[in-house]
Amino acid sequence: MNKVNDLIRKTARELLPRAVDLRRSFHSYPETGWNEYRTASLIAEALSESGWAVKCGKELTGRSDRLGLPPAETRAAEFQRARRDGASSSFLSLLEDGHTAVSAALDLGEGPATLIRFDMDALPIEESQREDYRPVREGFVSRYPGVMHACGHDGHAAAGAVLSLGISRLKALYRGKIVLLFQPAEEGVRGASSLLSLPLLKEAENVLGFHFLSSVPEGMVVPSIGGTLATTKYDYCFYGQAAHAGGDLKKSRNALLAASRAVVDIYEMSAALSEKGRVHVGLFNSGRGRNIIADYAELAMESRGESDGLNEFISEQAWKRARKAASLYGCRAERVKRGQSSAFLQDKMLTALIKKAVQEAGARIYPAPFSLGGSEDFSLLARESARHGGKALYFGIGAMGKGGPAYDPHTAEYDIEEGSMETAVSVLLSLLRQTNGRG
Repeated sequence: MNKVNDLIRKTARELLPRAVDLRRSFHSYPETGWNEYRTASLIAEALSESGWAVKCGKELTGRSDRLGLPPAETRAAEFQRARRDGASSSFLSLLEDGHTAVSAALDLGEGPATLIRFDMDALPIEESQREDYRPVREGFVSRYPGVMHACGHDGHAAAGAVLSLGISRLKALYRGKIVLLFQPAEEGVRGASSLLSLPLLKEAENVLGFHFLSSVPEGMVVPSIGGTLATTKYDYCFYGQAAHAGGDLKKSRNALLAASRAVVDIYEMSAALSEKGRVHVGLFNSGRGRNIIADYAELAMESRGESDGLNEFISEQAWKRARKAASLYGCRAERVKRGQSSAFLQDKMLTALIKKAVQEAGARIYPAPFSLGGSEDFSLLARESARHGGKALYFGIGAMGKGGPAYDPHTAEYDIEEGSMETAVSVLLSLLRQTNGRG
């Protein structure tokens, strides 16, 4: 075995216990998008202790719009909860008011710049309390009602944090600049757009991201993930005029009816779409009482398409129908963007490099194409980098234990085989040898 490969594998193996500890801590205290105060502060602390130059908070997102931002009172309450539950006092104050992005850079002299992105947010899902479910059995189930890590972001964040230590230990192997970026609010594709103006995206020659895959066996790697869709998320708001339901209805403007007509018209359009695109209304809120004509209604909708152009067309057609429905009932319609992502760009040269890195890391290539489904806002970072000549790759790390189960993401029971974090660190250390290696 090559001595360098052996050293990389040994380093990843030695870092696994630390990754497991961090991952279980993040899993026990899950935080949703823009509220990742405890998580981000502990990551920043780990990066700093590894000798990296850390930036966080408003320094990264202070000049950008943040899509799908929770209410100010929620952000404040969860900030105080993080303080109570063990956030790093050295970094917590820098993250206040939902500015929870973290980056760390290691400058190793002349050479290319490579950025690796990690997400870290949880989901608003109640975690299972079944006794045989491992997080319950081993004592790291979510402590926060209605919130859990159901997509592996706890593992992504932990792997990224310990990767910084691995790179620091092996920095004689590398050159150039390596940047680790911890992104808030991936769920709902809200967070990446707030980071697009960062200079590091203009500098990076390579932009890398990955996802744990609970349906792929641990120890296997999907070199290039396909099947993601461009998407745009909007809230449609309908404004009418309230009136007594038993009074003069000519004085009213029924926002509930306008929104209902919009939903029907949007789904009639959806029926005509192929599998290459779709539109969906997931939430409908309206009304103040049974005897009051509703003066307000709100829809949470999304469009998806296999290309950016198709997604934009579907989104605008849906909005055209919503505005027409509003006008039919004398109402006014507005929309607020809540999230967005693009179709993936996967670089062929980086795909070839990761295949070599997988071998060197002692992992195996997954033998079939893999379609992730859904959307991922890593794509926005990739496209911004490409605008400045950069290359991007998004790959998958198998996280299913021997014999299963193959957990479905975004469900009440979701876990990863924790050895997958060793695989992730080993593969990334090896891939950086391909992109930023010395000699």
